[in-house]
Amino acid sequence: MKRLPVPQQLMQDKHFELLYTPPYVSDLQPTEMIWAFTKHLVARQSTFNRTQHEAAAAQMRQAMDAVTADLCAKEVNHVEGWIDSFIASEKAGSLSRWPNLADLIASPPAADADDIHADGDEEDAENQPPDDE
Repeated sequence: MKRLPVPQQLMQDKHFELLYTPPYVSDLQPTEMIWAFTKHLVARQSTFNRTQHEAAAAQMRQAMDAVTADLCAKEVNHVEGWIDSFIASEKAGSLSRWPNLADLIASPPAADADDIHADGDEEDAENQPPDDE
């Protein structure tokens, strides 16, 4: 019998399914995309005599100030679109059961109601009052 990795076994024991997504892809990380944006702004200002501690630090602060809520929303939307495209692809594996990310997020977990509290914590059977019959 094939041994399962511990996280997968723990999930399976509680009737949850562990969904595998692609390995690290920077297009799935909005923070990586914002970091690339700021580095690009600083790199465009590079000069031969720029000091690392003074000018580069000041330029990085200015670049970070250029990060707006609209830019962040744009990057999050990009990531969500990438995930939707992945889910629709042949590479999606078990994720292909959902038409898109919004439906995946909205789907209830497949856990046994007796195992999980509404807040997601496991019940401690020893500390539960007996059922009245």
